[in-house]
Amino acid sequence: MPAVQIRSVPDPVHRRLKKRAAESGISLSEFLLKELELIARRPSRAEMLARLKALEPVVLSAPVADILAEERRQR
Repeated sequence: MPAVQIRSVPDPVHRRLKKRAAESGISLSEFLLKELELIARRPSRAEMLARLKALEPVVLSAPVADILAEERRQR
């Protein structure tokens, strides 16, 4: 498996990450691997923009300001 190394991590950041790992009952390496997996699953900015472009436009029956004003009046 490939390895990832991060240098020059500021002490406060390192302490915070170590504390979170300890609170989760896992090692710092395990904690960081889980966080990296979460990051890797998120779509990139380009992927998200492509998804948004592929959506059908929403056609409203009235201007947004009017719709919001009506919603507020009903509360």
